[in-house]
Amino acid sequence: MHKKMFRSYEIDDHAQSLDARVPADANLYRFIMSKDEETDKVKNRSYLASGGAIDSIVDVLDPSHHQYVTPALYNSKKARTKRTLVATSALYVDLDDALAVIDGDRIGLDLIKYAINRAKLPEPSLIVHTGGGWHLYWIFNEL
Repeated sequence: MHKKMFRSYEIDDHAQSLDARVPADANLYRFIMSKDEETDKVKNRSYLASGGAIDSIVDVLDPSHHQYVTPALYNSKKARTKRTLVATSALYVDLDDALAVIDGDRIGLDLIKYAINRAKLPEPSLIVHTGGGWHLYWIFNEL
C-alpha cells in the first residue's frame, strides 16, 4: 500500500491497520499529529486504540495538512514520552529526505523496494510517501 499524502479516510484506514491487534481491554492510547506546512502549527490528538475510537478525532484534523499516526502505544492520553510508552504495533522506518541519493539514485519507491529485496527483508505492510520522504511500516501480529 502506498499513499502520497493522507486524507481523512486514509488516516482512518492507516490507524485501523495499526490498531487491529490491540486488545479491547488494553486502555492504550495512540497519537495523531496534523501539521500545517505554511504555519508549522501542529495539532496533537490522542485516542483509545481499541474499539474504533479513531473515528471520533479524524474529523478535527485538516486533510490538507501533513498527518502522522504513532505506531507506539502509550498508557497516557496526554503524554507521549518514553515513560508512558508501553507497546508498539509496528516496526517503523522514517526516510526523511526525498531528495537524498543512494548509489547515484534518488530515494524513490522503486529504490526502496529494491533495497528491501536486496537485503532479503520482508515487504513492508505499509509504505507512505509523506511529501518529504517515506515511512515504512512492518505491522506486528502481536504488540
